[in-house]
Amino acid sequence: MNSSLPEGRAGSSDGPRRRPTGSDSTARRPGSGRLARDVPGPDEARPGAFVRASLAGPLLLLAACLAPSDAGEGPEEATVPGVTPGSAQADETRAESERGAGWRELYDGRDLSSWELGVYGESDEYEVLEGGVVIPQTAALAGMTFRGGLPTVPYRLSIEATRLYGADFFLGVTFPVADGHLTLVLGGWGGMVSGLSSLDGIDASRNATRTLRHFPNGQRHEVAIEVTESAVRVRVDGEAFLSTSLEGHEVGLRVDVEPSAPLGIATYATSTQLHRVQVLELRPGED
Repeated sequence: MNSSLPEGRAGSSDGPRRRPTGSDSTARRPGSGRLARDVPGPDEARPGAFVRASLAGPLLLLAACLAPSDAGEGPEEATVPGVTPGSAQADETRAESERGAGWRELYDGRDLSSWELGVYGESDEYEVLEGGVVIPQTAALAGMTFRGGLPTVPYRLSIEATRLYGADFFLGVTFPVADGHLTLVLGGWGGMVSGLSSLDGIDASRNATRTLRHFPNGQRHEVAIEVTESAVRVRVDGEAFLSTSLEGHEVGLRVDVEPSAPLGIATYATSTQLHRVQVLELRPGED
């Protein structure tokens, strides 16, 4: 949202990988499968044989002690490019993989049947390219609202999107919390300000969640929003981005983004390609 150009509502119009055998002519000691030529007779004791035999046991024991042991160790942790093993990001990545089967697709890059397009009065004839739908650039707000089954708190919402071009926020995600709704704004007020609107009647540009970050054109981002009864945590491209406690705060929406409720994606004077939207419902205490 642009600080010099207030968010104007254009109106609503209600969519992860032989051993070779010996010759038959070779003699064998009777009653034995061993080759006779390999077994010394009683008068064939070789010099040093006793010494070597007496040393064999201790040497084998020493070798066993020096050999590395895997006892008690679990399987080696699989590595992910760009993720440091043992880090908080690695834990998050592993948790996502383990719970991958629980994710529900809200938008898979193709099917828009559960979404209402053009909710801010713009044309609902959105362009769909390879990889996702394009929310068009308008003079103010444009967006799409989900009309399917909503997640219940606690849950995690994942959005993948690319800023194409424009002058303000490329992603405004309105989502339900325990006592209402909030909007995550990324790159608003001229392109640099992000945060949650609104807390105690104060929007993202002025409350404690205000965060500065540049989002360049053409770069795809994955945004994860985790909602619990008492907090909201946001990660961008796998890194912690912002968080806030909800306890003791009044939550609400700016009037101009109400068409995005209860769950919607919007932009302001900016064109964005939306690739994917998923939700994972969590068990209480799992967050």
